[in-house]
Order: sequence, then structure tokens, then C-alpha cells
Amino acid sequence: MSSANLTDDAFNRNIEMGVLLHVPALAEQIARHFQALIEAGVLRELHDGATENYG
Repeated sequence: MSSANLTDDAFNRNIEMGVLLHVPALAEQIARHFQALIEAGVLRELHDGATENYG
């Protein structure tokens, strides 16, 4: 089960994805891809309960 938000941020700022994977190697590859985007500064990691002001 998954959900996506229908908000301005969801459409313009966030990456929202719900997937069901049956191949562990594919899940690991996707996780590595997102980690590489974070390390390159393309994405910023936010933690539960974190808030950020987008100006």
C-alpha cells in the first residue's frame, strides 16, 4: 500500500514514489541512486519531524 500527497510541494518540490519490489537487488540499486543524488547535492535528506523553510 502506498499514498501520494496532492499538494503544491508534492507536485513541484518532492519526489513521491510508492513501489512494490520483488527483487532485493533492484531495491538496493534504487537506494544507492537516491544516496548518490543526496551526496551530489541534488537532493536534501529530511528526517522525520524535520521542517524546512523553502524560500
